[in-house]
Amino acid sequence: CALPILGDSVTEFVEAAVKTVLERRGISYDEQSDGHWLTETMSLQQTVDGEGGFLGFGGEEDKLQERTFRYEIIQETESHKRTTSLRVAIDDFTQRVDGRTVDVAPVVRNNLETELLNVFISEVNRKQQQAVAQMKAEGIDTQLTQSEAGENILLVEDDFEQAWPLVNLALQSIGFEVEDLNRETGTYFVSYSEPDSGFLFIGGDDYEALGIEEGEYEFRLLESGDNTAV
Repeated sequence: CALPILGDSVTEFVEAAVKTVLERRGISYDEQSDGHWLTETMSLQQTVDGEGGFLGFGGEEDKLQERTFRYEIIQETESHKRTTSLRVAIDDFTQRVDGRTVDVAPVVRNNLETELLNVFISEVNRKQQQAVAQMKAEGIDTQLTQSEAGENILLVEDDFEQAWPLVNLALQSIGFEVEDLNRETGTYFVSYSEPDSGFLFIGGDDYEALGIEEGEYEFRLLESGDNTAV
């Protein structure tokens, strides 16, 4: 499965996304050459329900299914340096059921490749959004106002397309963890916890306490003319 990506300095940008995902998942890897990574052998185990017999009698016992494989990740950049592609392949794949090797359909391998590639895509998008937000953060004006119902509103003086990634970055910088999001409704679902003081931890968290209760919150972005209300 392959992903084409356009933009400036994309080779380093995509490489950073690949390494971030692998490290976040705790997957060790060897860099075979520039743009070529081979992961450690991985093992996925799950219990497969046995087939039931008549009225619960005479059925098969549950079985242990184990899949072992390695990911091979290849990045290829065109000579003009403006385009790069990312390909994920499964190597050394075997599947055993109760210790017995069995054949599997090609779609099983394809699904594993596609799942990891989609995670890479999401990480690339996240890094792109953060890059845009960081470039614009110092140049975007905001003001605190109120709705007709008396609710506090932060008005971002930019359109929704630009404000969406900026708010993501801002929430994380002040201690909110984004648990989920829905871009169609303009909603971030986040959780907040008080920062660690740094005692017993080198440095501690790099944000100050907000003086609010720990727990789950929602932030919603709404278009307001040429601006965006949060």
